[in-house]
Amino acid sequence: MTDALSAFSSLVLSGAPQRSDAITRFYEKWRGNYLVVDKWLRLQAMAPRKETLDEVRALVEHEAFQINNPNNVYAVLGGFGLGNPYGFHSRGQESYEFFSDLVVTIDKTNPQVCTFAVPIGH
Repeated sequence: MTDALSAFSSLVLSGAPQRSDAITRFYEKWRGNYLVVDKWLRLQAMAPRKETLDEVRALVEHEAFQINNPNNVYAVLGGFGLGNPYGFHSRGQESYEFFSDLVVTIDKTNPQVCTFAVPIGH
C-alpha cells in the first residue's frame, strides 16, 4: 500500500498525462477501503494546480464523497483549504465562495465538523 500510495501521490501532484487514468484506476482498485478513499480524496484536493478548484467541485459530487462523513469533509476541505495554499488562493474569490458555501451547507447538519474550517477563512 505504501508504494502504491506514493506512486499515486506523485502522479496526482504532477501534471503527467497519466494523471487522470491513475486517479480512475486507483479509485477502482481501492473503492472498498474507506481509509484509502479518504487519501484518494485528499491527494487530489492538495494538487497545487489552478485546475484544482474544478477538481474539488467534481470530488464533492463524486460517489466517494459523502457530505455527512467527517473524514471525507476533512480530506477534501482540509486538503484544499489547508494543504493547498496555491490551489486554494490561485482562483481567489471563486475558491473562497465555493469553500464558504460548502462550509455553510455542512454547518446545517454537523457544525462540529466545520469548526476546523474557521482558521482557513482568516
